[in-house]
Amino acid sequence: MDSSQTSPSVTAVATLETLLQAVRGGDPHLYVRDLPAVEAKLKRMVDGGAKNLHVITVTFLTFSFPLLPSLEHVDFDMTLTNSKVSQEFITKTKALYDHYYPFEISQTLTRAEKTPYMVEWWERAHDLIVDLKLSRRDLAEMVREVRIPLRPGVNEMMAQCEKKSVPVLVFSAGLAAGESLLKVNRGADIILEILRQASLLTPHTHVVANKMDFGADDVIRGFKGPIIHVCNKNETVVEHLEYSGEIVDRKNVILMGDSLGDIDMSAGLVHDTQLSIGFLNYDKDVLLEKYAKVFDVLVLGDAGMDFPNSILAAVG
Repeated sequence: MDSSQTSPSVTAVATLETLLQAVRGGDPHLYVRDLPAVEAKLKRMVDGGAKNLHVITVTFLTFSFPLLPSLEHVDFDMTLTNSKVSQEFITKTKALYDHYYPFEISQTLTRAEKTPYMVEWWERAHDLIVDLKLSRRDLAEMVREVRIPLRPGVNEMMAQCEKKSVPVLVFSAGLAAGESLLKVNRGADIILEILRQASLLTPHTHVVANKMDFGADDVIRGFKGPIIHVCNKNETVVEHLEYSGEIVDRKNVILMGDSLGDIDMSAGLVHDTQLSIGFLNYDKDVLLEKYAKVFDVLVLGDAGMDFPNSILAAVG
């Protein structure tokens, strides 16, 4: 099967039986550790239908095509393509990463102990971004110049969600989540612009990330709202937003992420059934078992969105 293509004819006729066949070994791009548990979740999800479903996903690498030298280069290049970005900014941002990233990945600190360091990191990085004095036009130009590739099937997934009124929450801590070096550009405004230029910003799509505050001259002057960082990237930060009202009666969720910490994105709200899909884009031999202990289903390598699209088709 050509993993770079998502066949509408396959997902359009997806049923519970085809989903079960896929997770039982019919799709070589999927890996399942606990097959009985996954089968039971798929059955409950299909029985519940689209009216009981919502989707939570991170932006990169879940949406982005993984076969790039590294996602950090996407964010890094997005910064460098704008003439207002100075070498001083790049140097200071890297210095922040070198100082704070060890706290993020520490195996001895608790989440509560890490949080003050993450807040301080985000605040200092935000100050550096404000100093760039970027305009909305600058941000739009960055996105156009980078041309971030999307996973095959993302357009179909978003179209299915919109057609079936399934809410989609796109999450990003918007600074330095995971292993990336310079993810300072992954704020809500950048994500919204990426989705807008890709025609993926639908009425049922909600973006939760650090949001820039622009002045009357359309130049960034700060950030507004609570800081979203790697230690609080979950649904508790959206409980007062419109999104939380949309999902109050939707007790089934498809959660998609590409790092182990993404499993916490649904923390804070009660779900009857959560099917987690982990995108393992690299180092499969090293990370497979770790990811399989956290996520219900793994999508391996450069595979597209066939499996999530098949679930959406099967729920009716």
